[in-house]
Amino acid sequence: METFYLNTDLDLIGYSSLKSLVQELENSCSVLHCDQISEQKWTATLETNQIITENPNDQIREFCQNIETLSNQAKEIWWSLEKREFNAGYNAGNTWGYTSTLTFETIQLLHKYNCSFTITIYPEDK
Repeated sequence: METFYLNTDLDLIGYSSLKSLVQELENSCSVLHCDQISEQKWTATLETNQIITENPNDQIREFCQNIETLSNQAKEIWWSLEKREFNAGYNAGNTWGYTSTLTFETIQLLHKYNCSFTITIYPEDK
C-alpha cells in the first residue's frame, strides 16, 4: 500500500469552557470531542466535513474560513487558547519517499490564527 494523506484535525486546549466556541464551529465541522479534562482545563478535537483531499491545505483553509466568521465571544475564547494545533494524519505505506506540501497561503493562515502544525503518521494496517 502507498503512503497517503488521511485528514487534518484541529486540536484545542484552553483554561475555560470551549463549548460556545465548539458550538459555533459544529455547523461546519465534526466535533470528535469537547471535554473538561481537569478543574481548569478543556480540550476539543474537530475535523472538517470536507471530502478528503490529497493534502492538508484545503482543510486548513476551510477551518480558517470558519474561524474568521466566529462571534466576538467565540473569538475571545479562540485567542485565549493555550493550544491551537492542526494535526495532519498520514497512513504510512510501503513508499520509499512521500512529499506533502503546505502552500505559502496555508503557512500564512497558520501564522494569522497563531496555530501550530503537527504531522501524525499511522502504521500501515496489516
